[in-house]
Amino acid sequence: MASPTQIDSTLPARVTDELIERLTALVVADGSREPFTMSEVFTGAAIGALPQSTPSDVVAAFATAREVQRQWAQRPLEERLAVFRRLHELILENNELLVDLIQSGTGKNRRMAFEESCDVPMVISHYLKSAPKLLRSRRRGGPSPW
Repeated sequence: MASPTQIDSTLPARVTDELIERLTALVVADGSREPFTMSEVFTGAAIGALPQSTPSDVVAAFATAREVQRQWAQRPLEERLAVFRRLHELILENNELLVDLIQSGTGKNRRMAFEESCDVPMVISHYLKSAPKLLRSRRRGGPSPW
């Protein structure tokens, strides 16, 4: 795979070479395809190299995700909720960084990028409150009273 492109200095200070490399390293790709050069929408400057997945990479990523989902479903509800609470905290703590990334990648104005960054913690908050009720075990009556 090609080496990552040097990040343009016009990006917000929070968006570092290391951050871009850490995020793009999460992409499942075997390296057989040329990476896509990501550009900052306002300046057109290269901000990183995004690995390109093959169809077999997508199949492998899906299989891994499916297996992990089965494991996740076996965890106790309180343990899963603790993970969601931590994710909620991390998103709120790193909101400015998320807004920087959204704005740099999409060209949205700051307000629109901020509004987009709020969607996930709002949904998480809803499910933190409602999941215990939605996922609790319920007794259901059968067709006969015995």
